Amino acid sequence: MEVTEMISRLSKLEYSLVHGGHRHSEFPNQDVIDEIKQVFETYPKLTKDSGFVDFLEMCSGAIIIYPDDSIDVSIYGVWDYSGDILSDTERIGERFLPFAGIMFHPPIKESDLKSLSFAFDISSDDLGVYRRANYADELIERSQLSNYTRYCDTFLDWLERLINTKGRLID
Repeated sequence: MEVTEMISRLSKLEYSLVHGGHRHSEFPNQDVIDEIKQVFETYPKLTKDSGFVDFLEMCSGAIIIYPDDSIDVSIYGVWDYSGDILSDTERIGERFLPFAGIMFHPPIKESDLKSLSFAFDISSDDLGVYRRANYADELIERSQLSNYTRYCDTFLDWLERLINTKGRLID
C-alpha cells in the first residue's frame, strides 16, 4: 500500500491527529524541513526504510488519543505533541531508535500490559521494526530498555497494523 493512502487512512481514524510535514498534500509545513533533514543526517540508516522517509516528510508526527484516555499512541517525528525522534531520551544505546509508543490506561487486564515501544535497529543494515512490551508494576532499568524483539519488516508494515487495529497493537 502506498504511503499517501496509509496517511489518509491514519488521518481518518477517530481521535487521530496528523501533523503536516513539508510534503503533506493538504497542509504542507515548510517550517519542519530543517528538522527533518537533521533526523536523516543524524540517523542516515533511516533512509533505508523509504516508507518512514516518506511518512516523516509528509507527516512530521502523529497521535491517537482516545477521549477516555484508555489508549495514547505517539508516532515520533519533529512535532512537539507526538514526541521528538531526535531527543536523547528516545534513543536506546547504540542499537535501537524508538519511533513510536502506545500507552494503555489502565493496563490491559488480561496481561497487565502497560505500554508498547517500537524502534528501528539502527545498528543493522536491515532496520526492521522491533517491539518492547512493558507491564504494570515492572520497574525498568535503563539497561533493560534494549529488550526489543523483531515485530515486522518495515515502517509501513507496522503502520498498516496500527491502522487496522485502531492503535491497539496488542497481538
